[in-house]
Amino acid sequence: MEQFAPWIAPVTIAFAIVGALLVLWLTSRTRRVEKRAGGEQRDGTLQMACTVCQKEMVVHRNGMAPLSGPECALVARTFPKSVGRKLGEHLCPYCESSHYFLLDGKHMEWLGANLYSPQTNTSLCMECRRPLRKPPWPAGAFDGRIQEAPALAPEFGLVCERCGAVCCVECCTKATRNRSKNGAYHCPRCARADVKKIFHP
Repeated sequence: MEQFAPWIAPVTIAFAIVGALLVLWLTSRTRRVEKRAGGEQRDGTLQMACTVCQKEMVVHRNGMAPLSGPECALVARTFPKSVGRKLGEHLCPYCESSHYFLLDGKHMEWLGANLYSPQTNTSLCMECRRPLRKPPWPAGAFDGRIQEAPALAPEFGLVCERCGAVCCVECCTKATRNRSKNGAYHCPRCARADVKKIFHP
């Protein structure tokens, strides 16, 4: 029987150690990526950035405030898929914005922020509270193509069709900075893109 070369055993052990270290590194990296992405943990918590103030917050499934019937109806106005499902509300500890989640699935599902804040078109920006000025053109004239509107002033208002928030052009511009490739505005309240309706007080 032929004898193995004396270097085979150490090389095999070295390869096994390197392989084990590689597996451990990839596993820990995957967990870090999942944590950054805000995946719900086994203990029912979710770590995510507040879409309003961008600060990191920890959401506890069991600590959610239940929504009343009228509140559920107001959320369902924006998200019809939430009708008849279990909903919860979490307040951001930094800016006190309200975040709404579906709770009846295996994982919590974030719906949006400030979905039923008073949306009565008060002629004030919901983000910075500045008075909104009425545009000189008729209502609806540039909806869907607001880039074509002449002299879109910072104090004009834009309406987010996702959450109903009315925010000034300046706040929408700040929320959009370095995020939009096609020139579409982002809503500063729910952080969603494609705000394309001009507010007329």
